Amino acid sequence: MPDKTTVTDDPPMLTHDQFQRELSYRAALSVARRLLENKLVTRKEFVRIDAVLRRKFSPVWGGLYPDNG
Repeated sequence: MPDKTTVTDDPPMLTHDQFQRELSYRAALSVARRLLENKLVTRKEFVRIDAVLRRKFSPVWGGLYPDNG
């Protein structure tokens, strides 16, 4: 019976590049969300920022379900 703690040879879910893009998108979106929370940008501006960030970073998962505030 195989040990359940054994590491498998499954390929990673994301490549290094995809991971970096996802991380960069989420970090930038976090800053934008903080600006929205502090009323330094409007909801409309936040939605636009999110669209620009998705185009710039092409996140794998971050763009699947937009969280527009």
